[in-house]
Amino acid sequence: MSLKTAQRRIFFVTGRPGVGKTTLVKRVAEALYDRYRVRGFITVEVREKRARVGFKIMTIERALGRNGEEDWLAHTHMFREGPRVGKYRVNVSAIERIGVKTLEQALTEADLIVIDEIGPMELLCRSFLPAVERALNSGKVILATLHIRYREDERLRRLTNRPDSLLVELTIQNRNSMYQIVKHNVEQALRAAR
Repeated sequence: MSLKTAQRRIFFVTGRPGVGKTTLVKRVAEALYDRYRVRGFITVEVREKRARVGFKIMTIERALGRNGEEDWLAHTHMFREGPRVGKYRVNVSAIERIGVKTLEQALTEADLIVIDEIGPMELLCRSFLPAVERALNSGKVILATLHIRYREDERLRRLTNRPDSLLVELTIQNRNSMYQIVKHNVEQALRAAR
């Protein structure tokens, strides 16, 4: 099955927290990793005794069990300083060192750029959104997740209004079928880009 993707090369996935956005992106990246140059980063939640205490940011290579970098993106009690988003203190330097750096490298090294997530924590790093915009304008195929509240931020709404982008909302009801659909469409865009 194919979504209406003529000329689409940027695929945004949004949805409520915990619905599986990161899982979907990671699965697509893993399925395509051996055939295409996949670069980028993901963020994963970290739980202690079933309670979410923070998030780590890591290169896609690290997330797929290969060599790569990771660090704490945010934590409930690990950092004494730094901006807050909800109950978390954000480690802005990790966004710069892993997120922004990885995006910059992907501009020359990748066929597919993975960005997980474009949200309130990442936007605290001043160089993050310009790096995302450079990636979007690069002509590369992009698979990115957007925070569910992206509609409340004009900068993020502008990203999704591009004619070369497609936004899908992941739900509990569609998340199993959406993996195959997104993977198919990303792969189609990668083949067209070759």
